[in-house]
Amino acid sequence: MEARFVLPIGFAILSLNTPLCILLSCDPALEQAVRFLPGQQRAFCVPYCLFIFGCNLAADIIFLCSWQIQIGGIVPLYALTAAAFALSSAIGAVLLEWYCPIRGWKIESDLWHHPRKYLVPAVMLLLAALVSMC
Repeated sequence: MEARFVLPIGFAILSLNTPLCILLSCDPALEQAVRFLPGQQRAFCVPYCLFIFGCNLAADIIFLCSWQIQIGGIVPLYALTAAAFALSSAIGAVLLEWYCPIRGWKIESDLWHHPRKYLVPAVMLLLAALVSMC
């Protein structure tokens, strides 16, 4: 298949970062401390978003390098697409974690298998389909 069809789908799949996307949900004491202090929405969410963005972008860069080695033909537009997907998925993950944290879990396995972790990648896959068609 052509790169313009496959690469966005790869970027969407790589947006699945379960351990990074449940930072507040897995530690109720941290969540309480972050929400209790004034101004923490910006002080916490912006660095958290940048951290997830960096992790997503690193995975996308490895994917692009692998694509270049195996198939070739990477153009700057694909790098911009990778950055856009990494940023979009990071923003989505942070918004979900801030506004809809996972509560009521008994064991950590409940967090790891919660369906919410698939919400951002599912939206990214729909976005990938739209990008591929354009």
